[in-house]
Amino acid sequence: MGKQRDTTEEIIHKLREADVLIGQGQTMGQVTKQRGVTEQTYFRWRKSHGGLRIDQAKRLRELEAENSRLKRAVADLTLDKIILQRSRRGNYSARVRCREAVALVRAKHAYSERRICRALGIARSVVRYVPQPRADEPPLRQSRSLPSPRSTAAMGIGK
Repeated sequence: MGKQRDTTEEIIHKLREADVLIGQGQTMGQVTKQRGVTEQTYFRWRKSHGGLRIDQAKRLRELEAENSRLKRAVADLTLDKIILQRSRRGNYSARVRCREAVALVRAKHAYSERRICRALGIARSVVRYVPQPRADEPPLRQSRSLPSPRSTAAMGIGK
């Protein structure tokens, strides 16, 4: 099991102690051995944290956290923009078209239904809702199919 990483404050503290010991005449090998790090680690730390004070290190950590949060936000917005661009096909106010738009984007790309609905501004319930006809009511639409050939012959049409 590996050793836990040192915090920025601990690194700055160890670098200062090492500088003091080197100033007292100890060799680099002795100093790094006393601090419990390798020479390579010492020089890497000195390169990245060399001139920092503890308050600057805290501010740097805060800025890095904010930067990563903003990068995630930009990535989310970019993904939403891509979804919107790829699903532009007419008016999505009708439920059927909403379902078609979500199905189209999901078929072409590996985006989740939740992500697509949020980008398009569609409630997920619109996509997931499947109307169930009631048994006590007639269907709202009746199919307009052509009459069968038998019924046309019985009516005397097409002789």
